[in-house]
Amino acid sequence: MRLLKTKLKVLRSCISKLYNIRIKEHQTKIIEELVERRDENFNDEPSLFISLALSRTKRYIVLDRVLVDTPNGQQLFTDPDIVKKETVKHFEHFVKTPSHTSTNIQNLPDRWQRTYAPLNQVHSSIYDSLLLPITDNELRTVLSTLPKK
Repeated sequence: MRLLKTKLKVLRSCISKLYNIRIKEHQTKIIEELVERRDENFNDEPSLFISLALSRTKRYIVLDRVLVDTPNGQQLFTDPDIVKKETVKHFEHFVKTPSHTSTNIQNLPDRWQRTYAPLNQVHSSIYDSLLLPITDNELRTVLSTLPKK
């Protein structure tokens, strides 16, 4: 009986060690697959790589119904085509276009005129070169510094 117990303990120990080895092999395989997938994402899909690296999840909403004010009162629509059409219509009119546009500093309120007024300590000629056309030499210089790919 004692011999049987000893043999069972040895067998149990061997099985336990083999199990731990298999678990480690499985974990190593999974890690290697994930590293390979990460490397593929880095090369093929940089935005996905960055999102995964930063643990970002893509957030979205599902619009499967819309409540619309109609002349007969509010009505709930679930037809996907109507939902899409009404959603587009809502966002087209949600933000009103400005009633006026300010193209000149004198048309702005006083607060903004002071904010955007030219600084006395900066000479206006400093900006003259910004209005000059780009030369071929400047363009070649910039293009030569860009990465090849």
